[in-house]
Amino acid sequence: MIIPKFGTKTDHSGLGHKDNLSGVHQEILIAPKNWFDTIAKPVIFPNDPTFTGTFAQMQDTVTIADDHIFKVGEGFLPLYLTFDTGAYSAEANTVYDKTGKKVSLKGFYAGNDIKTMALLENAESYEWIVLFKFLNDLHTGGAYTQLGMEGLFAKIFATFATGTTTGDRLGYSIDIQAYIPRMYRYTGTPTLAP
Repeated sequence: MIIPKFGTKTDHSGLGHKDNLSGVHQEILIAPKNWFDTIAKPVIFPNDPTFTGTFAQMQDTVTIADDHIFKVGEGFLPLYLTFDTGAYSAEANTVYDKTGKKVSLKGFYAGNDIKTMALLENAESYEWIVLFKFLNDLHTGGAYTQLGMEGLFAKIFATFATGTTTGDRLGYSIDIQAYIPRMYRYTGTPTLAP
């Protein structure tokens, strides 16, 4: 049995004097699975025969380093979320002898322009790869977090409401869900749609 290395005595000692901004950046990137030629995979999986459990390999199990390759003329679509509506959660599976996480990215898209309406009203029929950044990663040049992967794609659900004249906004409440083995950081360079 492999005994994994999870770091040294100083690797997990807290924030120190680092920032810890909560929330999600207002722009997320989405692309349906049929736009990809190659969907990059994590650097290594724990069940890989070359996995020995070093600390570097433990970090590689949650890192997607290669670029996703798109079909000609395709790329990620930026999707705007209203400030302070984006929230991400990764719920651990608490059933014995089972692993994985149910992940959810929620946010609000204000308005009902025809182009975005066409996207969000049809999004549920497709499977997606989604990239986004935590606010804490913006000023450090940090990696994206990825929802969905080959065989376990994300689903986008959008609910529309008008709100009231003096109450809430008109637009779409978005809930992007996926079930994945673990949280993944995408360190590749995302290609944007032309």
